[in-house]
Amino acid sequence: MRAGAIAEIVKLEFRIQVRGRWMLGFGILFAALVSGVSYYGLTFLGYEAKFQDFYRTTVTMLNLVLIIVPVVALVAGGQSLCGNPGYFEFLASQPVGRTDILLGKVLGLFAALAVMTVLGFGLGGLIIALKTQSGGIWKYFIFVGVSLALGLVFVALAALLSVMAHRRPMAIVTGLILWLFFLFIYDLIVLSASYYADEAYLRKMLYFSLLGNPIDIARVVVLMSIGGEAALGAAGAGLLRMFGGGVTSAISAAGLFIIWIFGPLTAAALMFRRQDMT
Repeated sequence: MRAGAIAEIVKLEFRIQVRGRWMLGFGILFAALVSGVSYYGLTFLGYEAKFQDFYRTTVTMLNLVLIIVPVVALVAGGQSLCGNPGYFEFLASQPVGRTDILLGKVLGLFAALAVMTVLGFGLGGLIIALKTQSGGIWKYFIFVGVSLALGLVFVALAALLSVMAHRRPMAIVTGLILWLFFLFIYDLIVLSASYYADEAYLRKMLYFSLLGNPIDIARVVVLMSIGGEAALGAAGAGLLRMFGGGVTSAISAAGLFIIWIFGPLTAAALMFRRQDMT
């Protein structure tokens, strides 16, 4: 593995991504969502339209981010990693390993996604800071960090799906199915299983089930950071007891994110080494 070769591929992939309308639109969408949600977020409860502080904006934006970031990462990953086969053949003909190619593409894509995410959150956050007090700003920073971690998880999953699918349409469709699974179907399966589970093991089953879904992990971390453990019910309380408190829970969640990132990436790299490029 050559760091210099990976860095060059990262730069090339980053330039390709930021020049595309897809990533630019994503950044603009995020800035508009943060500003719009902050301003109009409480109007449906009967409050007048005005900018909310960082804490309320984080609470309101949480579910939107859990929907948008994974699908953008999966679709962008499918488009990038199952792109022009001639481009991959060209890279493979250079004195660079296949693992370097894959890592460079993945990191370049994530760098573009991260820049647009930070710009979107940053522009929206700047407007909030100018219009309101800075209360809850650190919770907002944690929220941005968790969003980036979630994006990297789904870029890694996109890499694995792309290597398995070979073709761009199949990679994108499979990614959308995986997105729907983690967003809706997984929780339905857990709820159905809880109906038949023994009451003595129900609580443990519920909070261990959170570990199998990166979207749920992100939701738990953000809710814990803003003091919203009560929204998780028994599962959230169980997680805090199991991991030993808020700080330890955050460290454990970071470890779970690392597993979710390196697991798919390792599998993708092993498969990509054996893949026929023709």
